[in-house]
Amino acid sequence: MARAARKKAVRAPEVLGPTPERMAKGKFQVVPVELEGHQDKRSEAFKDIASTTIDEWLSRGVIDERQHKACEYYLRLYHRAKLLQRVTANYDARICGGSGNYETQQEAIEDLRMWAGRIPPLPLSVFTNVVVFGHRTGTAGEALGYTSKKAEVAAITCVRLVADTICMYKRW
Repeated sequence: MARAARKKAVRAPEVLGPTPERMAKGKFQVVPVELEGHQDKRSEAFKDIASTTIDEWLSRGVIDERQHKACEYYLRLYHRAKLLQRVTANYDARICGGSGNYETQQEAIEDLRMWAGRIPPLPLSVFTNVVVFGHRTGTAGEALGYTSKKAEVAAITCVRLVADTICMYKRW
């Protein structure tokens, strides 16, 4: 009776990879990983190499290489301007941070102001929300007054418009 009471341990099903829906939306690469606690054993895992919205759009063909380059350029400007600081308050007496690289920060701020003067504010805000802050298109498109599928299309249109404008001025 004691033997019948014992049940076999149920193993969790092995995760084989992303679902077909997720696979269609992203770009995945199989990478070797070391199993924790087992130095000799290795396994393979799927790594999402299209982690941002812009990378995902590039892999799906929604935007082209030039537009992707413009998006990365704008994101680098934000990083150089130190506008993505993830703290609630900065009590440091220095205004520009601890890097001492004031010229590049000031140039980045001036470039961002220049783009704000050349691009209409509403498309630029949608572009910034998608490219810099990583908002999904449906959320970013709601700022334009659309809902559901129309919001996604409106956000993609704004991102393309601003990226093409940057490419035009930069002559890419």
